[in-house]
Parts: sequence; C-alpha cells; structure tokens
Amino acid sequence: YILALILICSVFAESGESLRAEIEKNKSELQSLERKESDELGILDALSRRVILINDLVEELLQQDSLLTRRLDILNDSLAVKREELDSANTLRAELLRAMFIRGKGGEFTFLLNSEGMGDFMSRVGYFLYLARERARISFMADSAAVQVEVLIDSTCLLYTSPSPRDRT
Repeated sequence: YILALILICSVFAESGESLRAEIEKNKSELQSLERKESDELGILDALSRRVILINDLVEELLQQDSLLTRRLDILNDSLAVKREELDSANTLRAELLRAMFIRGKGGEFTFLLNSEGMGDFMSRVGYFLYLARERARISFMADSAAVQVEVLIDSTCLLYTSPSPRDRT
C-alpha cells in the first residue's frame, strides 16, 4: 500500500507539476489576449472618434452645399432678371431703329449702328433722348414767347392821335 501510495503521490506530483505548467501557460495566454483586447479596444475607440469627426465634416459639407445652392438660385434669378432687361433693351433698340428709319433719320441711324456694344448704344440713345427733351423745351419756350408776343400785341394800343393843344404848352 505504501508503495502504491507513493506511486500515486508521485503521479499526482508529476501531474500537479504539469498542471501548474499548463496553468502558467494559460495565464500567460490570458494576459496576451487581454493585451490584444485592450489594443483592439483602443483601435475601436480611435475609429469611433474618427467616425464622429467624419460625420461632423459631412454635416458641415451638407450645410455648405445648402448655402451654395441658395446662392446659386439667387444668381440664377439675378441672371434671369438681367436677361429680361437685355431683351427689353434689345426690343427698345429695335423699336427705336424702326422709328428712326420710318422718320428718315438716316444719319442718326448710322450713328446708332456704329455704337460699340450695348453700353455705348444706350449712351447714344440717351443722347438722342436728351436732344429730344431739349427740342421739346425749346419748342415750348418758343410757343410761350409767341403767346406773350400775342398778348403784348393785343394789349398795346397803336392808335395815333395828333397832339392836343394841352401838349403844346
């Protein structure tokens, strides 16, 4: 029995040593896995912060896109207004040229056709409008002066009388 007991104790001692070695090996493996888990959690945390940063950047880009879209809409509206103004100016130009041609104002017509661009043309049209206003003002002044002359003529007595005896003294 003793021998068997010693043999059993020896087997348990050997198996205890191998169990201790396996426990130490498992502890070492567990520590390695814990370090890997910690490293991976750090990586996941960094990735999570990057995802948050990217989401913030995407939100900012969407806001800038919205602002740029509104500005583009405003510019398109402004462009449409300018196109309407240009169409109106072209229509006015065509009507003015047609009227000048009908009135036989060939010199003025040539003067307008020689304009260099719309700005120059509009300046020349403005010059003609100024001349037309001045002609109208001068015509009005002449008519007014004619009326005044008529009033003076109507109110002046041109009857000639001989001097009276009282005027001789």
